[in-house]
Amino acid sequence: MEKVERLVKQYRVAAEHLLSGRPRSWVHRETQVPRDVINHIAQGLGFTSRQGVWMGSLEQYDGIEQAVKEQWPFSEIVKTFNVNHKTVRSWVPDYKGFGREGSRGGVMVRRLKEAAGQGERWFG
Repeated sequence: MEKVERLVKQYRVAAEHLLSGRPRSWVHRETQVPRDVINHIAQGLGFTSRQGVWMGSLEQYDGIEQAVKEQWPFSEIVKTFNVNHKTVRSWVPDYKGFGREGSRGGVMVRRLKEAAGQGERWFG
């Protein structure tokens, strides 16, 4: 009975990771749930075969995830890891740097606008 409870917990964690947008390869690596079970869980959650795809190498995904944690600008992530912007958006859907206001450049523009609205002079 203890083994069943452990498996249920492990599969629940795998399902939560899939729902959070993690790739199936990442879920397999982190949870040690067999690949075919992850596919069944994904199907049970209503994912199509294209959603949460298997990735050949996770180094790139891990690098992008680390860059997001370090709050790199979105354009730098795309250039550094040589990936399409849609790839980054799908791998890290909750990244706040996708909009202008979330990126470092967008933050600076917002601060400049706020300062200008308060009558502060930034130049000259």
